[in-house]
Amino acid sequence: AQLPTTHTFAPLPGIFFRPAELPAIRRILEGSPAFTVLSGASSVGKTALLREVLSEDRYHVLHFDLRIAGFADLCSLYLSLNRQMEQYFDVLSHDEGYQDFEKDA
Repeated sequence: AQLPTTHTFAPLPGIFFRPAELPAIRRILEGSPAFTVLSGASSVGKTALLREVLSEDRYHVLHFDLRIAGFADLCSLYLSLNRQMEQYFDVLSHDEGYQDFEKDA
């Protein structure tokens, strides 16, 4: 069964194509789950690059922008993660293949 796709991101119009970076990000995301840091100078397009890749149908994204208010402490981060996971699995539970997923889990 295929998981339903939800989009946190949409592609940005007019993104400057990056022939090395886009395939590298895709390759990283296709590997085993890992903690990955994307760093670079301010306003060079790090977020735009991720948005471009993560808007593809094969990705299911939980997005946390730690620059905004509400993530001042670990508890608020945990509660936000919990809320997003609950929403994700609620949507998933209405999919016709969910019973197979639940059985395998």
